[in-house]
Amino acid sequence: MNTIDLGRAVRAPFADHEWLNKTLLGLVWTLLVVTAPAVLGAQVEYIRRCAVGNEELPDWSDFGDKWVTGLLVAVAGFIYFLPVVIAAITVLVPVSVVAVSGDERAIPFSVLLAGLVGVGALLYALVVTIFFYAALTHYAMSGRFGAFFEFGEIAARIRAGSYFPAWLYAWVISLVAGIVSSALTGTWVLSLITPGISYLAAMMTGHVLGQYAWQAYRAGQPAA
Repeated sequence: MNTIDLGRAVRAPFADHEWLNKTLLGLVWTLLVVTAPAVLGAQVEYIRRCAVGNEELPDWSDFGDKWVTGLLVAVAGFIYFLPVVIAAITVLVPVSVVAVSGDERAIPFSVLLAGLVGVGALLYALVVTIFFYAALTHYAMSGRFGAFFEFGEIAARIRAGSYFPAWLYAWVISLVAGIVSSALTGTWVLSLITPGISYLAAMMTGHVLGQYAWQAYRAGQPAA
């Protein structure tokens, strides 16, 4: 695992002799919505497994733990992207006031404000999108929610492993899964399997991040 192997990440889930059963359960948990965080929890566990060379998909025997873990991932993601939400509100309020007041003199200012805040929010979202997979990996390897916000440690781990190829491959997997899912939504029956595709994509992404973790966390040893 000296480099990030995309092909290996794509093949690994299907090498598990129970991959179909595990995928069907992942599909069900996603469809039920309220149980969907468990899939994120399974991804976190798979990152940890692959980091130590275990490519077997996580089972669902500890569903509750996976659900809590996935919920914490969702909470961390919300916190990471909260400034974008605040920026959107910052723009929406003055623009709405101008629209209601009908004051044409304020229109250029509101447009300029919206443009500046929009560009800043876009750049921030881009940086966070690139950084978040590293934070997710750090959380997986440490098991602590606070690990999401250990920015210096996360940055050091990025330098220690092949993070950017891993991030790129994770993005490609998500993109392809999205394209395939979109193509299937045209048929009602086939659209029901799209959560299964999302689950497999999450596991493949987890494998890629696990490979990165193998490099960045002392050959698979979790951070202290």
